[in-house]
Amino acid sequence: MSTQLFKDQTDSDRFHHKILRDVTRNTEEMCRSANEQIMHTSQHLGIDSTGLLIILNESIAPLDPGVVAYRVCEYLNKKSRHIDYCLLVFESHEISNGGDRQNQMLVICACRTFKHLADGYIDRLMQRWAEHNGSEYIRRDIYDPTAIDYHPKR
Repeated sequence: MSTQLFKDQTDSDRFHHKILRDVTRNTEEMCRSANEQIMHTSQHLGIDSTGLLIILNESIAPLDPGVVAYRVCEYLNKKSRHIDYCLLVFESHEISNGGDRQNQMLVICACRTFKHLADGYIDRLMQRWAEHNGSEYIRRDIYDPTAIDYHPKR
């Protein structure tokens, strides 16, 4: 038996969106803090930098990687940012690859240029991560991180 909280689907969608925003508010705070650290370090050292944020979730299975990735993308779509890449390392989840499930790192590229100098480094890092986990490296260009099918690790 299910309970309907709202008669209007729009109200239900609005409520669902509010819950997601509240649950993932910490993600935006991490992005904001990393963005400020990258900016201040770059200014202090007087160098142009590649901004890299790494978010690690070792064991919180209810925290969906797609939702976190969505919030990171929301933040990175803002005009003023110094984060070029965000690596989501969710050891708590796996993705489907054919019939197998594998632990994979998800990279969100938000580079200010089309081809960034660090692209090769990030790609090699992800390949090594897959090898370390005994997985095949999967490279897909997906623009909607919520479209990836994540499963809590067995």
